[in-house]
Amino acid sequence: MTTAADILARGKQLHQAGDLAGAAELYQHIVLEDPTHAEALGQLGLTFHQQGNLAEAQSCYERALAIRPEDVELHFRMGMALAGLGRADEAALHFREVTRLRPDSVEAWNNLGNVLLLRGKPADAIPCYREAVRLRSSYAEAHLNLGHALRENDKLEEGLACYREAVRLRPDYFKGHNNLAVALLEMGEIAEAETHFRESLRCNPGSAQVLYALAANGLYTEADPGLDELAVRLADPRVQPQEASRLHAILGHLLDRARRYDDAFHHSREANRLRRELARQAGDAFDPDQHARFVDRLIAVFTPLYFEQVHGLGLESEVPVFVVGMPRSGSSLVEQILSHHPEIAGVGELRDVPHLAASLSERLGGAEQYPECVTHLHATCIQRLGNEYVDRLLELAGPARRIIDKMLGNFLHLGLIATLFPRARVIHCRRDPLDVCVSCFLNQFRALDFTWNLEDLGRYYRDYERLIGHWRTALPLPMLDVVYEELLRDPEGIIRGMVAFCGLPWDERCLRFYENPRSVRTVSKQQVRQPLYHSSVGRWRLYAAHLAPLQAALGLGTEKPPG
Repeated sequence: MTTAADILARGKQLHQAGDLAGAAELYQHIVLEDPTHAEALGQLGLTFHQQGNLAEAQSCYERALAIRPEDVELHFRMGMALAGLGRADEAALHFREVTRLRPDSVEAWNNLGNVLLLRGKPADAIPCYREAVRLRSSYAEAHLNLGHALRENDKLEEGLACYREAVRLRPDYFKGHNNLAVALLEMGEIAEAETHFRESLRCNPGSAQVLYALAANGLYTEADPGLDELAVRLADPRVQPQEASRLHAILGHLLDRARRYDDAFHHSREANRLRRELARQAGDAFDPDQHARFVDRLIAVFTPLYFEQVHGLGLESEVPVFVVGMPRSGSSLVEQILSHHPEIAGVGELRDVPHLAASLSERLGGAEQYPECVTHLHATCIQRLGNEYVDRLLELAGPARRIIDKMLGNFLHLGLIATLFPRARVIHCRRDPLDVCVSCFLNQFRALDFTWNLEDLGRYYRDYERLIGHWRTALPLPMLDVVYEELLRDPEGIIRGMVAFCGLPWDERCLRFYENPRSVRTVSKQQVRQPLYHSSVGRWRLYAAHLAPLQAALGLGTEKPPG
C-alpha cells in the first residue's frame, strides 16, 4: 500500500530533479486526501514559488502555517512570497517571526532589512543589517544592503565604508562595485567612481546598466561599445525590454553629445516607451486622470477655511525649509547654494512627508483616505507628527537653524506641511516649462513614471501649475519663487534674497556654492559642483521638431526648430 510518506518522498525526488510539475501533482494528491498535511502544503507552495506563481505559493504557506505556526522555514518562505507580491509590511511580520524563533538566521535579518528599506524605513532596516553582518562578517550582500540603508538615512560616509567592505569581501561583486561607483559620484569623487564602474563592467561585461551610468555621467569613452555595436545589440531579437530600454537610453545620451538631436530624441522616446509599457503590463502605469482627480481633492480639502480651523495647532518650529517644484527646475542648485551657509543644512530628498501622507489614513483609524482624513487631525496628533519630523531632521543634519528638505513632490503636500509647521518656509523652484519637461523626458528618471510620455508629462505639469496656483491663494506659509533663469542673470541678488527669506544673515560662502563638499544624490550632482553656466537655457529648441504632443498638453503654441 502506497502511503502519504511514500508519495511525499517521490514528490521530493522529482522536485530535486527539477520536475516541478510532476512534484506538484504528487503534493496536490496528498493535500486532496489530507488538507492538514502541513509538509505537503509547504512543498506544494515551494513548487508554486519556484514556478513564479507567488499568489498560489502564499496561499499554500498560509494553510501550512495555520497547522504549524512555529515552522521557521514556512515563515521564511512566506516572507519571501509576500515580498515578491509587494506586500512588504506582511513580509516583515514573517521575517520578524523567523528572527524570534531562530535569532541566528542571517538571511532572515537581511531580508527583514530589505522589506523595511522597501517600505521607506531605512532607520529600522539598519539594525537588521547590522545584526546580519555581526552574525556573518563575510556576508558581502548584507554589507552592501547596510550601505544602502545608511545612505538612505543620510549617513553617507558610513554607507560608503560598507560598500567598500562588500567589494573587499567579494572583488568580483558586480552590484557592489556599481553601487560604490554611484555613491562616489554623489560625493564628487569622479575618478574613483569611474574606476569602480570599470570594475563592475569587468565583472559583468557589456552590462547595459553600467554603460548607461557611464553615458549619463559623461564617462563614456571610445573604448566602450560604439553606436554601431549598440545598434547591433538592440537588433538582437533575444534582447529583453528592460535591457533594450537602457540601450536606447545610452544611445540617446551619446547622440545628444554628438549633436545628432533627431536621432537622440528617437532613442530617448523608445527608452521611455519601453519603460512605460513594462509598467503598464505590471498594472502600475501612470494615470494622468487619476492624478488630476487627486489634485482636485487636495484643492477641495485644503481651503482657507480649513487653515483657519487648524490655526495655532502646529509646531512652532522654524527649522524646516521645504524646496519644491518640478524635477530639473534648479532645486539641487538652490540646496547646494543655501547649504553652504554655516547655519543651513541640506538633507536631500526625504521621503518622510510623502510616507506620512500615505500612512495618515491608517494612523487616524482608516475612516477616510488622504487628503480627506486630515480633517480628523487634532492638536496632540499634529504636535506629535511635527516633532517626529523635526527630530528626524535634527538627527540627520545636527543642530542647524534651518534644514532643507528638497523632496520636490512635496508641492503635493504643502497643505499637510502647513498644518504641521505653520512657521516653515517654502522655496518654489521655477524654470521654463519646456526646458523642464524636455530635460525630464531625456534624463530617464527611473522612479518618475509621469516623465516617460510627453502627453503625460505635459498634463502632470499643468496639474502642478494648477495646484501651485491654489497654494498661492490658500496656503498660510511664506513661499519664495526662485526662477532658474533669473538666478543665472543676477546670481548675487537672487542668492541674497534666498538667504534673507530663510531669516538668516548674509554669508559670502553662498556665492561659492560649487566648493560645497556635501553629497548630491540627483541627476545634477556634477553640474552643481561647477560655477553657474547658461547652456541649458532654451535647450528645448534643439528638440522642438518633436515636441508637438508636449506643447499641446501644456497648452502652448508650437515653434519651429532653430536654424
